[in-house]
Parts: sequence; C-alpha cells; structure tokens
Amino acid sequence: MSTTFEVYPRHTQIPTFNELLTAANRTLSSRLANIGARAQLSVEMRKSNGGDLIPLDLDSPMSWDIDESYAWFVIPTVAGGTDSYFDQIDDLTREVWSDYLKMKRLSPMSETVSQCLATGHYWTFRRSAGQPGIINLSYGLLAGCLATLTDGFVFSDDSAWFFDLLPMSGGEFLKRYFVPGGTENSETEDWASRCLGWIPEELSG
Repeated sequence: MSTTFEVYPRHTQIPTFNELLTAANRTLSSRLANIGARAQLSVEMRKSNGGDLIPLDLDSPMSWDIDESYAWFVIPTVAGGTDSYFDQIDDLTREVWSDYLKMKRLSPMSETVSQCLATGHYWTFRRSAGQPGIINLSYGLLAGCLATLTDGFVFSDDSAWFFDLLPMSGGEFLKRYFVPGGTENSETEDWASRCLGWIPEELSG
C-alpha cells in the first residue's frame, strides 16, 4: 500500500528543484533539531521504465514528462525515498474536485480550488509502505513547502494524513504535520509519534 500527497499550485510560475530543496531542508533541519538529529534531502531524476538515472539541473523548473520520468527524493544515508510526479489537470481531475466541493466543509474552498486547477498542473509525492520514519516525515514536508512556494494547497484522500483537515494551505499544513497535537486524531498522532521515535536510530547508521 502507498499513500500520496497532492500539491495544487495557485501560482503559474514553477519553482526549481533547488528552491524546493532549500525550503524543505530548512524545515526538516528545524524539526530534527527538536529530537537531536540532522539530515538533508537530495533529489535525483529517474526513468519511469527501469529507474535509470537521468541528468538533472537543480536550477531547472520542477516540470517533467510523467510518462518518461519521476523525481526521487532521498536522505542519502537512509534506505528508501519518496517518488514525485508532475501531472496535468484533466477532465477527471476536475470531475473529482467538483464532487469534493459538494461536501459542506469543502465548499468554502471552491474559489481557491478553481484558481489552482486553472494553472493546469499539480504534483504528487508518494510514500510506499515500509518506508523509514524520516521519509514519512520528509514527504509531507516536501509537499507543504511546495504548496507554500506556489501559494497552493496540500490534499490527500488515501490516508496519507488526517482527511478531515485537508485540503490545507502549505503554511497551515506545515504547522500541523508531525507536530504533537496537530490533528486531534489519536491514530494519526500515534503514527507520527512512532515515526519521530524511529528517526534518531535511522540516522545513526
């Protein structure tokens, strides 16, 4: 089983890989300092068929052909990672959001969602089952930072996080993700607490 965070941007200007890494590593360093740990994210581009490495200019915009390649964000000293995809808004995406906006708690976000869908693209960050705690933390921070950079929002409907609080702006998401008391949902809180507890040992190896 895997879970994903989707990031829908409001700004049409696409950030570079370096811009996202800078923001995400600053946020990650701050979080890890609370538990006496240190780590930095890096990224590779890989072919969708076979996973071979593709040359990547970190100062290039975060856009690529989803059928040809994916971005692979890692902590170099830890096994695992999160794969990221750049996708286009299509009729199915619009239909799904049309249904979601019929929900009472989501209807106030109709204008924001419409503005973000109008950009024509979005990103996903996927976490496969069995990933280490540092990756579980990092893929959410990547999503939150990218949403912040693009003035967009973070969403997931596959149990990546507590559904009742999503979608959220990047800034609000970062204030809550893996932050004690950030959800008022015991299952989500327990999972985040366990992941944070694993991280010092994961990074010590």
